[in-house]
Order: sequence, then structure tokens, then C-alpha cells
Amino acid sequence: MELRGDVTVETRTGTLFVAQAVQGEVPVGGGSRTELVVLTGGQVEGVGTASATWTARILTPPQVVGTAATAVLYSGAHEVHEAVRDTMAAVGGTGTYLGADPGRAAAYEVALLGLFTMSVYGVAHSFALASAEGIAPDDLAPFAIGISGLLSEMIPRFAGQLRTGDYPGERSTIASAATTIAHLIDAAIAHGLEVGALTAAKGAADRAVAAGHGPDGLPRLATVLRSGKPAG
Repeated sequence: MELRGDVTVETRTGTLFVAQAVQGEVPVGGGSRTELVVLTGGQVEGVGTASATWTARILTPPQVVGTAATAVLYSGAHEVHEAVRDTMAAVGGTGTYLGADPGRAAAYEVALLGLFTMSVYGVAHSFALASAEGIAPDDLAPFAIGISGLLSEMIPRFAGQLRTGDYPGERSTIASAATTIAHLIDAAIAHGLEVGALTAAKGAADRAVAAGHGPDGLPRLATVLRSGKPAG
């Protein structure tokens, strides 16, 4: 798919590549240097961010690139970003510049892909467990959508508590979550479903409880996952 004469999009095994976006002399500080920009929704063989001066990461499925729904994260040398801004506009949608560190866009991407991957797994596991209990997918779906709304509300609350280091347990506690997860594991095992992700979640909750953080709110778990033990 060609977005413009100098911007070409292709997909390989489900991974999106926008190549040849900028290749040549980019003016920098009164001089110029050669830049090759590769936009990617995955890893590109032979192209890393270690020696890059500017990178971009696409957070959008290939079929909507070039439309208003496209979301792209940019990071790296500001002068390079300014030089290629008009060319990158051909990708469409919303672009966000994250600062001078060329690896910053990739860091955001991997964190967000982790959220997406675990969420998709949760949806699939939910439908598998419902099916094992004799619940039709179309019957479960409206209630699953309601759960997704709860997650949207949780994200900014998690961010705020992680910023302040205060984890009130008024809504839900880690101790109660550990009990709930244990019941989910038992139900899944009873139907022969895999429980690897649930077991990992239970392990994190158990570590927090053992450290005396059972009464804390769920955002505290992020500190457990990062260090293997609760911070503070």
C-alpha cells in the first residue's frame, strides 16, 4: 500500500512496516547527515534503536494506517523529528513526539503491547471458561463489554496511585483479589483449561500479602511485578 510517493507500507507475517519514509540527507544544525527512518509495529531485522537518532512506533493495525485512526509514537533527535514531520504526516492520524531519547517510543510500545496482549488473553480465557460452563459467546459478550469499561476507569486511578505511592484499599484489596484468583484457578482446572497467567497473577498477589500489603489497593501489584517484591 503506497501512502505517498516516498512512503510505502507492507505487511510481513502480521507485522507492519513503513519503509523508505526518509532516506537521504536531513539538515541538522546547519549541516546534514544521512538518516534512514523505519516505522514499525514490530521488530525489523537489521535495524535497531541502539544507533538510531530517531524512531517511530505504530500502535495501529495495518489496515487502518493512513486513516484518521492511525496512532504513531515518535522519539529521538528533535531536529530530525522536525525535518521529517511533513513526510510522516502521510501515515495519517495522530502522532505524538515523546522526547529526545530514541528508545522512548519503543519503551511505550512494549508496555502498551503488554497491556493489549494480556487483555486479549483474558478475553479468550473468559470465553473458554464460559463455553466450558455452557454459556454461549453472544450471551457473555454484553457483560464482558461492561468489564472493559471498568478497566478504562482503573487505568488513570492506577497511574495516580503509582505516582503518589499511596494505595488505598477502599475499592478492592490485594488480599481479596488473591482469594478471587484462587477460585478462578480452581474453576479453570476443573474444566481442563490452562492456568499459567492466573497462577502468575496469584503469585504476585501472594508475595504482596506475605509482605504485609494485603489491605492495599491493586495498583500496588505493579511494584511487585517490577522488583519481585513490594517497594516501600
